[in-house]
Amino acid sequence: MSRQLTLFHLDHVAPNSFSTTNKAAILGIEGLSYYPDFLHYIERNQLLRQINQQDWLLAGKRRVQHYGFVYDYEHGGIEDSESLGPLPNWATELVFQLLRQHIIDTLPNQLTIDEYLPAQGLANHATDVVKLGEPIVLLSLCAANNMTFTEKRDTTNKGRWLLEEGSLLVLKGKARYDWAYGIANSRYYYDQDGKRFQRKPWLTLTFRKVQ
Repeated sequence: MSRQLTLFHLDHVAPNSFSTTNKAAILGIEGLSYYPDFLHYIERNQLLRQINQQDWLLAGKRRVQHYGFVYDYEHGGIEDSESLGPLPNWATELVFQLLRQHIIDTLPNQLTIDEYLPAQGLANHATDVVKLGEPIVLLSLCAANNMTFTEKRDTTNKGRWLLEEGSLLVLKGKARYDWAYGIANSRYYYDQDGKRFQRKPWLTLTFRKVQ
């Protein structure tokens, strides 16, 4: 499992600055906030280099990394209550950046990194509400992809949102506890206007708070 994640070609990417304007209550879901361009291209490259230096595990057909605690994909919770230790320094730096910018007010102590190749997805699910608190924070790297949301009490109430490269998604309150989310097993993703694009390898960093 030595495949390296693709770094950005700096001569082909225009610099972006972090947008402090979030699209609060996106899709009409209370507590669901989105921050485009949270990390600009230099920060993304630096983070990817750190991730590439770590060991990967396999969860099914996907490559993953766990920090703090091992995430249980089958049950949407924590596999073992025994801690793996504190988050690494490069992850802690991200956490304090979130705190400084008042995006979160609680320190996460668990991080899972997932690599999704084209056509790989994640079944619609809701995370454990007993062992895992809020918020849940998801950072997108390497590419863009869609995430789908389904209300638990009314599964006909669904929505799809585009998670852009370098963006941040935050689930608090009702978004955290009343909605399930997933990723389609598709080779394509769609922008907010419905235009279709070919998927590329996509990386997510998901920060959680183990109670």
